[in-house]
Amino acid sequence: SVTLRADRRVTVSGETNLPDATQINVVLEREQSGVRWRERTQVDDGRFNVGPLGPGSGLPDGIYLLRVESMEASIQPLPVRQRMGAEGEYLTGEWVTQSRHGLGWVYTYSRRVVIGSESHSIREEVDVLTYPSDAS
Repeated sequence: SVTLRADRRVTVSGETNLPDATQINVVLEREQSGVRWRERTQVDDGRFNVGPLGPGSGLPDGIYLLRVESMEASIQPLPVRQRMGAEGEYLTGEWVTQSRHGLGWVYTYSRRVVIGSESHSIREEVDVLTYPSDAS
């Protein structure tokens, strides 16, 4: 879940079946500018929490991409690496992908988050089409 705080920064929490002590990155990236905030944490009792993410002045309205990614197996603690496999080969499921660096398999979950009014996001994502004034 993503929660927008009164200071316009966000906290992110979640549940997972990844092993406890799994090292994960949580990244929030503003689509318009590519500016991102990242925090590394670990799974504890099947849960994780990070934040607040964003500048001290608060996040501006816009569309953001939220990603939760496990670190490659090679840098996980030994008990986690034993459960995942040396290259993450024991990971399965719809959110398991090849790592960007080619170092095995990782868990990657992402979703888009809109901060601010929804009409603001619509103007950024679609062209507005209108009928010609003489259309019948």
